[in-house]
Amino acid sequence: MKKTVSAVCAAVLALMLLVPCFGSAEEYYTPGRIAVPETGLPFSMKTEQGSGELEYEAVLDGRFMEQLEVELEKDDVEYEVLYDLYGNVLSAEYENGDGEIYYNGTTWTDANGNPTTGPDLSFMKKYYNDFQLEPQEIYKNNTLGAVGLSLREMDKNLTDKWYHVVPVDLTKEGTFRYKLVSGNLFYMGYCDVTIADGKVTVDYSIPEGVTLHEDQQCLAWFTALDEITTAFLNNPVSDFRFGQPTDIQKDLGGKDVALMFICNRISFMMPLAGSYYYPKRFYYNNPDLKTYRKELTALLDKMN
Repeated sequence: MKKTVSAVCAAVLALMLLVPCFGSAEEYYTPGRIAVPETGLPFSMKTEQGSGELEYEAVLDGRFMEQLEVELEKDDVEYEVLYDLYGNVLSAEYENGDGEIYYNGTTWTDANGNPTTGPDLSFMKKYYNDFQLEPQEIYKNNTLGAVGLSLREMDKNLTDKWYHVVPVDLTKEGTFRYKLVSGNLFYMGYCDVTIADGKVTVDYSIPEGVTLHEDQQCLAWFTALDEITTAFLNNPVSDFRFGQPTDIQKDLGGKDVALMFICNRISFMMPLAGSYYYPKRFYYNNPDLKTYRKELTALLDKMN
């Protein structure tokens, strides 16, 4: 059931233009709809500073925002702009001493429906951006690795961390994509493994709004499980580098299958800053992942 809630905030009205960068939806992201706290809206305050009045009306579906109307009254002029979730203007009204005009998302018209010229609404985006219904959860210094076989599931004496390894068939040329998981909780981007001309190269991509800790990136290759030690997992450091080719014959012993290990560090907020996307939850025992792990285990057996 949809409902409308209002919140009024008289605030300092500095007319600034802030244009957010909205990320594109990947297959493992959920389009973010901002949840309303059960305790009510946080925007119910007035200050003695500044001039004018700012009013918000959020169109809700249950506890999730679908549209946001921003009304600004200042210096005998009134702006009323309706935005969708991603900051696109759906409609607007503008009123001054000469009357009221209307915007339908493409053109302005007067009260009689005749085309007319309207004001630039870009500065209103600041107030849309300032409106936050849900306190953002902060995840600091989380691990980021490729979805694969859990090392702690394979050997509980090796580590208690949720680190994964991915067996990679080095005999098949091409580019192969693997999803990344953060903190064993959320899908967070992907890595591409490219095999060509006797070399293997690993690159990765993470979504907008995620901060990568540049000095805490680790890509490692192993040609046998017993090469992975507890000491290494307690402090993952490697000479392999993302984006740089690794010689399969020279560096990986010409093996048909090798184990890829990724352990980077990232920080992020939920929803992701700037894009309002919620990464999908990662569940290790998801039926689809069980099938995927069977395929990886078959590759692992080829190493023995």
